[in-house]
Amino acid sequence: MQEINKILGEEVKREMNSLYTEPPFMTPTGLDGGLFCREHAYHTYFLLRVAGLPAKIIIGHYFVVTPNGVAFITIDTGADHAWCCSGEICPIDLSMTFYLTPEFSQLKKPVIGVGINGSYTVRYFREEDLFRRCMRESEDEYCLSYYEQNTFSASDEKLLTEPFCFLLPPSCAGGSLADIYGKDIFAKITLHLYKLALGHIKPLYKDFDSKKAVEYIKSTYSAALPKMRELLEKNVR
Repeated sequence: MQEINKILGEEVKREMNSLYTEPPFMTPTGLDGGLFCREHAYHTYFLLRVAGLPAKIIIGHYFVVTPNGVAFITIDTGADHAWCCSGEICPIDLSMTFYLTPEFSQLKKPVIGVGINGSYTVRYFREEDLFRRCMRESEDEYCLSYYEQNTFSASDEKLLTEPFCFLLPPSCAGGSLADIYGKDIFAKITLHLYKLALGHIKPLYKDFDSKKAVEYIKSTYSAALPKMRELLEKNVR
């Protein structure tokens, strides 16, 4: 747990949230949290891997309960949610944030494992009926619950070179970060987050909006794919 907390600290979480998160919005099936969970899980996976820690990407569902009832939910909406696990530590979800919904109680720290996180009780389920029962009958004033459905499987090389084997395509053609900033932009962002985790650089979220931050990362990091391969070869156990 200590190693995970070191590589996935608060500054790394805030940097990811700043790059990707947008205000919640309504869809035909309900409220979308604007979390860009797959991008967060993608970078989280590789940060764990280059730190020499076991990692896997999980696909499933979550719900958030507040004193006003169920606020966010993915199951039965046509959507899903993605996060990571490392060994027995589940969930690891840096996408989960309410900083753009200030009316919500805020999480105290990144979601790394179950237990108390600020006002929230974080729970984890591998059985759908228990997950649904918790959703219906939760006694917690604030609850954040996850239901693991399956593990996403792809080699590190495939994820590096074909990130959209996991990431969702953009809503409009040509609108992805890869289309705009080059196919290695996700590797560049991962390198940036890794340097931030090591304390070698300062975060960008304090001074730049997401667009300017991505432009800065694109222009600052070069040869990202071979550098990521080198880190993985050196550190993966």
